[in-house]
Amino acid sequence: MIAQVTSLVTKLEAFMLYHGIRVLEDSTRKHIPRKLESELHNSIDIFPHDKGKLVVVSASVSVRDVVLENQTLQRELSSSKP
Repeated sequence: MIAQVTSLVTKLEAFMLYHGIRVLEDSTRKHIPRKLESELHNSIDIFPHDKGKLVVVSASVSVRDVVLENQTLQRELSSSKP
């Protein structure tokens, strides 16, 4: 799994709203990455991507999987150029 922390926060807010909790405090939002790391220990990595947004990567994602996905995306990008 690879996801931006912002998308996880959005899903958390929707879940909370569904269960009647209206507001996610700014301090809670700010500390979500730290809480995830403390709860999940070595099973995830959180780091900023090239635009500065935080990304959560499952430790089970192999380098091989990432390289293969990158190559696929590069081919798709090349084929869509005029």
